Amino acid sequence: MSGSPGRPIGAYSRPLGVTVLAVLTAISAVLTAVGGIVALLALRSDLDPIRSVAFLGVVVAFVAFVVATGYGFVEIRPWGWPLGIAFFGMDLAWSLLQGNLVGSLIVDVVALAYLLRPSVRKAFVGWATVVPEPVRPRWHEE
Repeated sequence: MSGSPGRPIGAYSRPLGVTVLAVLTAISAVLTAVGGIVALLALRSDLDPIRSVAFLGVVVAFVAFVVATGYGFVEIRPWGWPLGIAFFGMDLAWSLLQGNLVGSLIVDVVALAYLLRPSVRKAFVGWATVVPEPVRPRWHEE
């Protein structure tokens, strides 16, 4: 049985709320990819090739960001927490700009409030500083 690098085996389990956020980010990645492709197909007659490639690049970059956030949640990586804060913060801003004051807005506020809880933050920070035992030469033993 092996654990992730830098993580003690069986020492800690992922909080259920973080698992839920990982699922939400996975769903968001799929919806963003599909939405980006549909938008590109709908706009292809209006965009020149350079703008189409630029638009596709932005969509791919954002999908990669969301996938990395979900992976950081699944593996409880130290960088998963700030990516989650950034993702749900950007989604909150996007919801406000669109005037979506019900669905996504509530999910974003709840997700941010959950991620900002000290116990959740500690779950991510706990693995950031795992230091292995120093290796001593055999001749050094008494």
